[in-house]
Amino acid sequence: MCKSKKNSGFAPLFYKRRYAKFITENITRGARKSMSFLQYQKESPEFLNNYLKYKRYIDFGAQTTIDETFYDLRCLFRYIKLYLNDRNKLNSISKEDFRNIEITDVTIADLERMNQNDLTNYLFFWIIP
Repeated sequence: MCKSKKNSGFAPLFYKRRYAKFITENITRGARKSMSFLQYQKESPEFLNNYLKYKRYIDFGAQTTIDETFYDLRCLFRYIKLYLNDRNKLNSISKEDFRNIEITDVTIADLERMNQNDLTNYLFFWIIP
């Protein structure tokens, strides 16, 4: 009975290490080049890149989940940059201009400046055309 407890505790650890090794080998071979957030990491803040890499490789999140998280956070960061720098443009900005907002200079301090009302306004920003 002690042997089965020892083996049952060892098996998940063995498979986690084996899976991590598999992912590491595939990354070094270039099998994961299609990941969107890695393609855009030069255009993103370093803390966002670190978070997405953590979610993908340490937390083992699905590629599509991480890509969608990146897209959502990129839109949020664009809104934050626009909201903090030029609130008058919020109602008149075109989709193309919004897509061209660079987020490399968004910092954690900018995120901390946002409050609950600001984030609620972000939700309404997407609802109202």
